[in-house]
Amino acid sequence: MHKHIFVMIRYSVLTKSKSAWIIGKDQEFEEYRQTLFSSSRLKLHEELFEKVTFPSLCQMSEASTTVLVFTSDELPDENRNKLERLVGNKQNVKILTVSRDEAVIHKMNSELIKVLKGFDGDVCYATVRLDDDDALADTFEDELLRYVAPEFDQHAVSFPVGFNAYYEEGKYVAFKSIKYPMIALGLSYINVFYQQGKEPFKVSAYSLGNHRTIDERFPVIMKSHVPMFVRTIHEESDMYQKEGQKKNKLANEENLEAIKDRFHFFRQNDSLCFSGPVGERLANAEKHNGYVVTFHGSALCYSARDNCLLHVDASQPQKDAQLHWLRYDPSSNQLVIDKLSKVVDMNASGEVILCDGRAPLNLLDQHQGFSISPAGSGVFLTPLRNGKVVLSPYCRAWEIFRVS
Repeated sequence: MHKHIFVMIRYSVLTKSKSAWIIGKDQEFEEYRQTLFSSSRLKLHEELFEKVTFPSLCQMSEASTTVLVFTSDELPDENRNKLERLVGNKQNVKILTVSRDEAVIHKMNSELIKVLKGFDGDVCYATVRLDDDDALADTFEDELLRYVAPEFDQHAVSFPVGFNAYYEEGKYVAFKSIKYPMIALGLSYINVFYQQGKEPFKVSAYSLGNHRTIDERFPVIMKSHVPMFVRTIHEESDMYQKEGQKKNKLANEENLEAIKDRFHFFRQNDSLCFSGPVGERLANAEKHNGYVVTFHGSALCYSARDNCLLHVDASQPQKDAQLHWLRYDPSSNQLVIDKLSKVVDMNASGEVILCDGRAPLNLLDQHQGFSISPAGSGVFLTPLRNGKVVLSPYCRAWEIFRVS
């Protein structure tokens, strides 16, 4: 009997069933479609799938594991082409399309059955739930294969221990160790497919209903010995509103080392995470001119024309005389505009105030950069993807670099 694992991923699936995607629950269909296929959302998910999800799957054996990526047949051509280029010639990764009128889980299961029928014999198999912005540990395949055996038929396998990983402006800025029994991420289900028999009662892990209560319907094997997943929390995920503000209190250095030990792509790609303690960067601020930039390299500046703060490409010379770079002065703990001899402050409603005197800031030491808060406001300067800078209750990490 063959043994095989199928990792099943929903990648920007458009469906008329509102229950399939959290972003569609409170929207009309066309609004939901525009949200799903917005350029900012697709760019973010492509970024995470390429840097995080896909590398975690490439560790798995092509002989033992197949990855089924389900995406909408309305995914824009540009984004579909990017996905296909990323997958390349990997024989164990299949991209399958779903139409808006199809029941997503039924479609996923029917495609899985087609693949199973292609084996030259009966198959004991596991299906695995995974989102397109999360990752599985290097040892996930080996751990799960222990239970891919007929004696565990119709058993679920849960890997409750992992990390919440907070992603902002192109980097992971904080990590939190969590334990969540029967979490959907990595949830697996064991089945036996007989070529001459009936289809399994429940074809895949997506057929089990509410993951939080599967132990009431199926026997569950709980494997809590080591961290097995990274769950990404970013500005467009529903978890961000609940978890985003918690990251300031996390023990980042310790968790980062644990993550590097379990996930090879964090070891191989230092640019994925924060680097170096804040204190060192602040101490060297004057040497680097103290200009404030995001992790993407866009610099904080003041628009005299609109009396607002923006962040613009720091690598390009600024020809607009109405735009002025902002510099952080560590000796006075202020944001200053040298050319105007002004100190920058913001009130609680986000209005920019230029001062001649002192306007001290609160800076949070987060090990991955620093957050800027007007004194006493309780909110933080936050760069949006459209180039604007607003005040938000959720911290955003900034760094200090020289602007050329």
